Amino acid sequence: MRNKSYNSRSSLMDCKSNLLFPDWETMPRKTITQSTFEADLLEFSPSIVSAIELGMSDLSNFCAQYPLASRKRNVRATNLNAFVIQQLTAVNGLKLGEITGNGRRSFIEIGDNRLFPKKIDNLLRPSYISTKTVRMYHNQETIDVEDDLPITYLGYQVDSGWTHITGVYAVHMEGNKIEWYTDIVNLAYKNQVLHRNTTQDIDVSVKKDLRRKRSE
Repeated sequence: MRNKSYNSRSSLMDCKSNLLFPDWETMPRKTITQSTFEADLLEFSPSIVSAIELGMSDLSNFCAQYPLASRKRNVRATNLNAFVIQQLTAVNGLKLGEITGNGRRSFIEIGDNRLFPKKIDNLLRPSYISTKTVRMYHNQETIDVEDDLPITYLGYQVDSGWTHITGVYAVHMEGNKIEWYTDIVNLAYKNQVLHRNTTQDIDVSVKKDLRRKRSE
């Protein structure tokens, strides 16, 4: 009896091959400076901070429905990330995407940068399981010529009781080293100050113009 031959690719085998690709197949991602990143992020920063805080509120409401003893160990971390991503989808102007295959990862694109929402520790390091794919993200590498945007983590910190957000940062990695980071709460405050000053300048200009017209 002849053995059957199959020409179609197996999705299970593809997942394995993604983990085993040799280093020589990787390519560097595009680079981005902190100043360029902050300029792109500035207008979105207040909405991003609010979305992450709303995600924590969603988690609190979710956990209130289930007794502590019935929750799995990582239920808060997993669901907080999901709620944060859900709230980010409601922010006007943010482009949300998803990487499928060996693990599903949601991201947002702002300018020429791809941000992965992630819980971070007090040292600003994202929590993750070390895989070949994650190491490529940290090394700013890719195997897809059409997927070459730089990767930055949209990191949020939580208190020990998981009751509120204590910090929101953008963390850009190069290998195991933090190349730069941005305090997004400070950036959001800067945005509000700039907006308030601009509004005040417009009000002053309008009032001066009205006074000038009345004196004519």
